Amino acid sequence: MDIPHEVVRIEGSYVLLVAARDAPRAIEELRRFRAENPPPAGATAPLPRRLASGVDAALGWSLLLVAMHLLVARSAGGLAWEQAGIADAAAMRAGAWWRAVTALTLHADIPHLAGNVLFGAAFLAALCPFLGTGVAALLCLLSGALGNALNALLQDASHRSLGASTAVFGSLGAVAALQWRHRVRLRQRPLQRWTPLVMAAILLGYLGTEGVRTDLVAHVTGLLAGLGLGALPWSAARGALSRSTVQWAATALALGLVVAAWACALSSR
Repeated sequence: MDIPHEVVRIEGSYVLLVAARDAPRAIEELRRFRAENPPPAGATAPLPRRLASGVDAALGWSLLLVAMHLLVARSAGGLAWEQAGIADAAAMRAGAWWRAVTALTLHADIPHLAGNVLFGAAFLAALCPFLGTGVAALLCLLSGALGNALNALLQDASHRSLGASTAVFGSLGAVAALQWRHRVRLRQRPLQRWTPLVMAAILLGYLGTEGVRTDLVAHVTGLLAGLGLGALPWSAARGALSRSTVQWAATALALGLVVAAWACALSSR
């Protein structure tokens, strides 16, 4: 189109540079090209550039759960941590919102803790390339809290539960939803589009239904909460998600929510 330009590589991506005066025309030409040359049905394309590796989030997740388990096991400060933070359906219905968060950091025993550390770290690490470390951690926490809140509404008032598995399946649901949205944008065939959601359901059945004390309803509500949050139009916020200030703010918000929830739990005893 006879528009002076230059192609450069910046942080692993190729960038098309034009003079400021030519920018409106260049953008319009690119828009028209995309409109005239849509990808064929079933086309595949790489996912957007990774925002984070997920290693730091996985490590932070593991350290938080292990540290909280040690505090609870040793009754640190002479406090009844489990009684204060367990997801008690009756108390939550009465307004104890913080239990939806605090219960995520409590575990019945070492095998329970180990399973949630392992699979939670894996699913959270898989979420980070899409959203970045801080936003992924915040979404994981929110999906777990929403899942616990919904579980408290669906279960009998006497129901009590604990464990991070609600957030674990929330992360899984979010990854599946983000993959699904990406495939919908590419206008892939229905089978290709729905594969991530089918795989999430299979993993729920394989990982979330075993064990005598397994809270299947909480696992389902966590997965549904993650699917809902992951289905939001995150691609539109790609620019904001790439900023370190946004990621650090999300990290601070996630940690602040955990601290605030425990402060409410312990002060209410």
